[in-house]
Amino acid sequence: MNRTLQYNTEKANLQMSEYGRIIQEMANHCLTIEDRQERLACAQHIVSVMASLAQEKASNPEVQSKLWNHLALISDFKLDIDYPVEIIPQAEAIAAEGIKEIVLTGVNTGDFGKSTGETFFDLIKQLNAVEGIERYRISSIEPNLLTEEMIDWITSGTKFLPHYHIPLQSGCDTILREMGRRYDTAAFAHKIQYIRERSEVPGGPRVFFGIDVIVGFPGETDELFEETYTFLRDVVRPAFIHIFPYSKRAGTPAAERKDQVQDSVKTQRVQRLEKLCSELHEEFMTAHKGMKAKVLFESTDRQGMMEGYTENYIRVSQTFDPEKIGHIVEVTI
Repeated sequence: MNRTLQYNTEKANLQMSEYGRIIQEMANHCLTIEDRQERLACAQHIVSVMASLAQEKASNPEVQSKLWNHLALISDFKLDIDYPVEIIPQAEAIAAEGIKEIVLTGVNTGDFGKSTGETFFDLIKQLNAVEGIERYRISSIEPNLLTEEMIDWITSGTKFLPHYHIPLQSGCDTILREMGRRYDTAAFAHKIQYIRERSEVPGGPRVFFGIDVIVGFPGETDELFEETYTFLRDVVRPAFIHIFPYSKRAGTPAAERKDQVQDSVKTQRVQRLEKLCSELHEEFMTAHKGMKAKVLFESTDRQGMMEGYTENYIRVSQTFDPEKIGHIVEVTI
């Protein structure tokens, strides 16, 4: 077995980035396995390692807090695995450990089950019935795969929270077409508005949208970048923007293009979007001051304080109280 699959999490006190690298190595190893049953065993091992990290590193506040909040069920890996049968027992096992929240993430999360005839909608309905898990968050799902039927169900009173991580990549239709995306800005804006209409009420909490954006894709002129900036500022207005400067990937058509954007220009565009992100996030936070919200306190004693997140992903800090750890508590933001 690959050495990374034999890794003992008790042997080192690693930074979160190092844990992420190890998990990614495990995933990459799974992709090389031809036998379907062996791939399944590999994927199950990854999930169990992530769950055990949440327990074994409970004494490390940074690791424990982030793992408990971001514990991920690896939804696809492109491994051609019939996961609806396998993921539910994993979720039940996680619940048995006392963990109350799961983040669903992966590569093209919404494409889950394409090789098996299942759907992502099938999966989340089954997960919603798992006893012990009280919260789910959906991450990395393309807007065209987050259907209105799914949104209607999510907002009907399920365990799925008003927090979505959705890749936009560009707010310019010209760039989206050149990227080969399966949506345009009009469809993206409609989906964001639809979620807000189904989730928000006047004077109530807002939906947290985390949006991925790539700047400096080949051919992105100043004018095309301005389209992205304006779309984010005036239309989407997310709570957070995850910003990535384009980097070449060998063997892709984009990497061979002659109209590459200079690194200095990418840096300037990243800085502009970072400033916009700070403004939008501050606006989001300010809108919730004085509201009551339910917080799952996850971290251990950290210099006399503990932290947790609201349903719409606002981080809350309070004086450490061991009776509240691992419980959902109503607070005033």
